[in-house]
Parts: sequence; structure tokens; C-alpha cells
Amino acid sequence: MSTPLSNLLSEYAVPLRVWLGPAARRIAADTLIDTLGHLAEVHTDPIHEAARLEGPAVLVVAAEDLRSAHREALRDLAERASPGRVVLIGGTSDRDVLMDAINTWRAIRVVPATAPGAEIVDAVRSAGEALRTAVALSTAIDDLDIENTMLDSAISQMKEGHQRARHAAQNAAISTMSQGLAQTVQREKSAIENLAQDNASLGQALRGVRTITDLLGRISTRSQERSTATPATPESVDAMVAAAADLGGSGPGPTVAVDASSGALSTLNPYALIHLLTHIIRSSRASGEVQLSCTQDNGFARIMVTGAVPNISAAEGPVAQSAKVLREEGALFEGADGSITLVLPSVQAD
Repeated sequence: MSTPLSNLLSEYAVPLRVWLGPAARRIAADTLIDTLGHLAEVHTDPIHEAARLEGPAVLVVAAEDLRSAHREALRDLAERASPGRVVLIGGTSDRDVLMDAINTWRAIRVVPATAPGAEIVDAVRSAGEALRTAVALSTAIDDLDIENTMLDSAISQMKEGHQRARHAAQNAAISTMSQGLAQTVQREKSAIENLAQDNASLGQALRGVRTITDLLGRISTRSQERSTATPATPESVDAMVAAAADLGGSGPGPTVAVDASSGALSTLNPYALIHLLTHIIRSSRASGEVQLSCTQDNGFARIMVTGAVPNISAAEGPVAQSAKVLREEGALFEGADGSITLVLPSVQAD
């Protein structure tokens, strides 16, 4: 039976990787390969393969490994395996070993050295399930961080657009869009509140995954207006850049310097533009300060973001969808070392 948790885990599924310490290899390699070899990547010599290994993974070590000459190399592997945890074989009767395994190595399971192979396999499987859950929740919550702010921005933009609307047909379209989104948010709020009673983090993550799907389904509204000969209302590019700077620059971290006084107007989808700029700003802030500037020349508005900008062409999911919408409406992306420039067709004010 499908459940919200199982759906979330399947969406962010990661392959199970098992890394064996030297002493653990002698004890468990054959059993794990015979039992999990068709379900997992079992590496029997991860210390020598470390340069090409990527986590997350489950690291299996024996008590002997914790005091061997390979300790530091295995500690590096344990860090690389995160959020995968360590499974310890042996040491159950040695308090010092157990405390070291728990406090230093973050061991999630301890199996007696005399345990049958089935018990070792069960411990590794349990650690793998814990790894999947940790990766799913961490990734979903990261998505939520941007998508929740974008939902607030979308609602705000729809209200402002409704006030600026000049044609009755456009007013009706924006009103319908606003009402539909509000109803969706209300339905999701009730469902997530029930789930959050048992797991608040899961409730928060699920809300972000679901609400962004609803938000992206409405990005095509501007294109539909054009197809029905309803003119789109020009938006202030400076205001959209400032809104993205507020969203992307919130919270602790490097500053976001903004120079937006171009006076440019554009009919490009404002939700897609703010979403993409917010993603670029937040990704760049992770590595240092960010500068935004907005200028206008020869009928084009140019938005330049300077910093450790991400590669937009490699983006996936909602970010890729926003970039696609902007390209379809005439935007161009110009990249250079340490910067990206969005070139937008601008319109003259009445």
C-alpha cells in the first residue's frame, strides 16, 4: 500500500552503497555480497578506492578497525558516507569501544562479533533504510526552503497584478488563478497538519513538494493571455529584482548588493523570473557575497548577477521549468566567469 512517506522516499531514492573496513571485510564480505550483491554496491576495499567513491553509503567496520592503522582513513570515509551511518561488528563487551563507536563514529547499529551472517545483513539493511529516509527528508526540506518563499511571492504578485489590471478579462483570469491557488494551499494545509502531528519535518517537506507542483502549473498563464489576445501587464523589472534579492538574501550569510534603477518594464512571467533569480542568489550566497545590477539599453533589460553563480543549463526540476518559461517568452542567458546576465525584452511605459 502506497503511503505519503513511501512516495517521498521513492521520489528521492538513492542507491545503497556498502563500504567495508579491512577487519569487517574478513568477517562479512562474503555474506553481504551473496545476500545484497544484486541490490547494493558492495565495496570491499574502500580505503584504496576512496578517490573515486561517492556517498552517501553505509560504512561497516569491526571493533579491530577502530584501533588499527587505518582509523583515520576510515574516519574520512565515514564523513564521506554521511548521512549514511556506521554499522559496527564486535566490541559489544568493551565499553570504550562502544562509546567511541557511538560518539565519534555515529554508529547506528552494533552487532556482536559472533552474530550470524543474517544479523549483519539485517543491520546493514536497516542502516540503508535510515540513509534513504535522511536523504529524502534533507533534499525535500532544501527544496522547500526556496519553494515556500516562491509561493508567498506568487500570492503577492497575483494581488499586485490584480490591482494593476486594465482589462476585465485579465482581471477575471488573475482572480480565478488567485482563488484556485488559495484553495489548493488550504487543502494542503489541512492534510499536512494531520501528517505533521507524527513528523513535523516530513509535514514541512511534503508541503514544499506538493505546493511547488501547483505553483508551476500556473506559470503558463501569461502565455495563455497572449494566445487569447489579452495583453499582459508590463511589470517593473527593478521591482522583480528587488523582490528576488529580498527572498534570496534573507537569513544569515553574505550580503546581497542591489543596484536596480533601470526603469525597465517587461511582460515576461514575473513568477518564473523571481523564482530563477532567487535560486541563483541563494546558490551564490553559499560561497560568498552576491551583486545584482539592472540596466536598460536598446529595448532590452539586463539583469547581471555576480558571484559564485550556478550553471543554469544543468538545472533540474522547478528551476529548469522557470528557465524554460523565460526562454519561451524571449529571454536570453549570457554567462561569464563569476557572473550570469539575463537579457529581457523590455517595453516602453505609456
